Amino acid sequence: MKRKKWLTILFSVLSIYLVWILTSAILYKPVKVEKIYSPARGFYAPAFTLSTLDGNSFTLSDHIGKPMLVTLWASWCGPCKAEMPDFNQVYKEMQDEILIVGVNVTNQDSLLDVTNFVAENDLIFPILLDTQGEVADLYQLQGLPMTFVIDSEGIIQQRIVGGPISAASVRGFFSELMRED
Repeated sequence: MKRKKWLTILFSVLSIYLVWILTSAILYKPVKVEKIYSPARGFYAPAFTLSTLDGNSFTLSDHIGKPMLVTLWASWCGPCKAEMPDFNQVYKEMQDEILIVGVNVTNQDSLLDVTNFVAENDLIFPILLDTQGEVADLYQLQGLPMTFVIDSEGIIQQRIVGGPISAASVRGFFSELMRED
C-alpha cells in the first residue's frame, strides 16, 4: 500500500513538472536584446554623424562591415602629429579592406591648422570635424590622441589613450580583426 501511495505522489509531481515545462515552452517569448553602445571594449561603438573636412557628411554606422580605426586628434598634439602619417600609410595599403577615420577635436583646434596639417601630410583617409565636441563627449575623451579599433560588426576591440601608434601596430590590429572575421 505504501508503495502505491509513493508511486501516486511521484506520478503527481512528475505530471505537474511536465505541465509546467510544456506551459513554459508554449508561453516563452524570446527577449529582444538591444545593442548596448559605449566607448569601451566589447560594446558597440557609439553612432555619430559629422562633416568631413571637404564638406561631406560621414555617418559611422554607414561603414559597419569593415574593420575600422577611429582616432580623436588635434593638429597641436605631438603624438597625434607623429602617428597620422603612419595611419595614412596603412590606409593607402589597405583602403579596400579597412577604414581609418580621423575625428579632429575642432572645438579645441583651429580649422586652418587642421587644413594645413592634412595638406602637408597628404592625408587621404576621412578627416571629420567635431566642431562642438559632441563626439569627444560621446567617446569620453580622456586625452589626445584617443584611438578605437572597431571590428566589422561595429564592436570596439581596443581603446587606446595616448600615442603615437606605429604603422606596424595598426597593421597588426587589422590583421587580427580580419583573421577573426
